[in-house]
Amino acid sequence: MVKSSFVLRIKFSAGRQFRASKSPSSPIAYLFRKPNKQNILNRKKMTEQETYMHGNSYEFFIRRAFNCERGKHGAETAYFKFLLMADIGKNFLSKPYEKQFKDVKGYIIKAIDKFLQRKPTSDEQIFLASMRARVESAENATDLVNPIIEGLHATQRYRDL
Repeated sequence: MVKSSFVLRIKFSAGRQFRASKSPSSPIAYLFRKPNKQNILNRKKMTEQETYMHGNSYEFFIRRAFNCERGKHGAETAYFKFLLMADIGKNFLSKPYEKQFKDVKGYIIKAIDKFLQRKPTSDEQIFLASMRARVESAENATDLVNPIIEGLHATQRYRDL
């Protein structure tokens, strides 16, 4: 009996290609599904409620990486929520947009590096490396939404540690 292996090539905005397993048992198989056209992330404008939800996703991703309390390592819903609100035209930022955006990107990159230190599987390692490239190449807060949500799904096994 011959086993066939499925390989998926992923091309990210940074222009790099990565190969990852597409087997259903893969912890990040969720990421290889075709995107749903009704997905809220594909819309142009976000509502205030969606900015809050994405702010929570940001906070959960940081807290999962560092296994820390809210407010440490940049794990604060408001940091990301206010950036997203500035993107849709409502500015509640206490710092200039560019400074806060740079800080948030730094927190996300540190969280990714922390996950990479935890001996991830090869699929997780490939995904996290590609996620890091996507975060580094992001030009605004809206560009960070998809990598954060995908990162939450890819790091499910670290949820309860």
